[in-house]
This record gives sequence, structure tokens and C-alpha cells, in this order.
Amino acid sequence: MWVEILLYNRGPVIEALERCEAGQAELRRLLTDGNAAGLREYLETARAFREGIERGGWRAASGY
Repeated sequence: MWVEILLYNRGPVIEALERCEAGQAELRRLLTDGNAAGLREYLETARAFREGIERGGWRAASGY
């Protein structure tokens, strides 16, 4: 069943994976550079996203 779901939704799934990969790359760059201010901003953005999901606003928070 999951194979069919993933294949049917391959476009959105690939887009979501690309956003995750971009976020991980940004975090890696901030850590590599020792960018404390950038890390704080990254974590604040993640917190706001998480809180949006918790309030039921996952569509707005995720960009869908």
C-alpha cells in the first residue's frame, strides 16, 4: 500500500524531501562555520514551525 501511495504522490514527496535536505545542508553549514547567530535564527524558525504544527496550522507552516 505505501509503495502505491508514495508513487502516486511522488512529486510532493520529492519536494518535501528536497526541503528537508536543504534544511539539513543549512544546519550543517551553520555548524561548520560556527555561526552562533545563524544557529539561533535557524532554531527560532524551527520552533515557530513546530508551534504552527501543534496549533493545527501544519498546512501554513509547511508551505502546502
